[in-house]
Amino acid sequence: MNSNKLHEKIRELYEKGLFGPMLGIKCTVQYESLCERSDLEHDVPVSKMAEKLSSLLLDGHHPTINPINDHLVEMETNNYEEAICKFIKENYQFEQDRLDNTQDYLKISLELVLVLGNVLPFLDQNDIKITKAKILTGPFEYEVQE
Repeated sequence: MNSNKLHEKIRELYEKGLFGPMLGIKCTVQYESLCERSDLEHDVPVSKMAEKLSSLLLDGHHPTINPINDHLVEMETNNYEEAICKFIKENYQFEQDRLDNTQDYLKISLELVLVLGNVLPFLDQNDIKITKAKILTGPFEYEVQE
C-alpha cells in the first residue's frame, strides 16, 4: 500500500466527491533513481521516467483528455513514450547527488496538468510521486496539503 500522505489526501478529496473527476490538477511529480554515472550521458534516467509516466498516463480513466496531450501531439516523434521523453527533457528539473565514483542519486521533477480522474493510477504506486498538487477550478486553485 502507498504511504505517501499527499497521495492519500488527493484520494480522500476525490472519493468524498469534493472535486469532480473532470477538474484539472496541477502536479509536480518526481522520479528518483540510482544510476550509473555513465547513464547520465545517455539519458537513461529520463527514458526510465518516460516509460513509467506513459504507463501511468495511459492507465487513467480517460487518458486522451489530459491537458499534457495538447503538448505531446505537437512534438515530432514516432510514438507516445518518445513524445513524453521529449516533453520531460524540455521541462524537467534535475537534482543529482554523487554517491561514489560510479553512481549518482537522481531526482527528476516535472510539472504536469492532468484531469483529476486520471491521477488515480499515480496514487497507487511510488515510482513517480506527486510532491505538490493544486486542484484547478474555474474561480480558484485549491492547494492540496498533507
